[in-house]
Amino acid sequence: MSLEGYVLIFGAGGGIGRETGYIFAERGATGICFADIDEKAAQDAASASQKLAAKDGYQAIAMLVDVTNRSSVREVVAATKKLFGRIDYNINSAGVSSNFEAPVTEMLEEEFDRVHNVNAKGMLFCIAEVAKVMEAQDEKFTEGRSGRRSTGRGSIVTLSSLNGQIPVSGHVQYGSSKYAALGITHTAAVELARKGVRVNCLLPSWVDTPMMEKEISRQTELLAAIKSLTPLGRMANVEEVAEAIHFLCSPGASYINGIGLVIDSGFSLTRGLA
Repeated sequence: MSLEGYVLIFGAGGGIGRETGYIFAERGATGICFADIDEKAAQDAASASQKLAAKDGYQAIAMLVDVTNRSSVREVVAATKKLFGRIDYNINSAGVSSNFEAPVTEMLEEEFDRVHNVNAKGMLFCIAEVAKVMEAQDEKFTEGRSGRRSTGRGSIVTLSSLNGQIPVSGHVQYGSSKYAALGITHTAAVELARKGVRVNCLLPSWVDTPMMEKEISRQTELLAAIKSLTPLGRMANVEEVAEAIHFLCSPGASYINGIGLVIDSGFSLTRGLA
């Protein structure tokens, strides 16, 4: 499905964010801003997207961003708006994982704050700054067999986790941040709907990303457990998650707002994580 327009991706240097940029590029995006705390990774992703781009005149830029710093987020949003003229799609995939396991009674405040500053507060900053741009721009329309309909002024997709619905013992810092991310998404969806901005959330289980590789190297038994527990016998790959993001931004999802889309091969229907 071709999808023109301008995209801003936070956390675009690797994993799901980078793959999402590639899919948008090869399916007709006019321009993409790859923003990440790792500027070199963002530059590499932006450069690679040029080779995939289907749209003549496609533009790809890379920007350094610290999502825990609202001024940094605001600067990236403003620069993207200045260059492209509008922001049609925003993907918020910046995130961090737990540094260690600990029960609730022993969780360190510093660790809790570190994770929440990125996964929850950082997401809030991104949505807030992007929404200001989106709600002020002209809405778009699409033609279908049922006639002409609005696709709104913009679409925002956030990344939570299946841990945002099912807790994991020893990871209160991560799980609670993903619960918060889903709650922020729900509230933003309600508040922004009348302004023509849709906000939806993805809740993947295990995804084959560099972050997941780090976790598997730390817990050597995890990979075998994933294969045993998931109905499809494997992790999701980043392309499968990016495809869902692209759909939620497309005209095909123009009446979908405020959902938490679980991507877990059916795991949550059969088992708990605790």
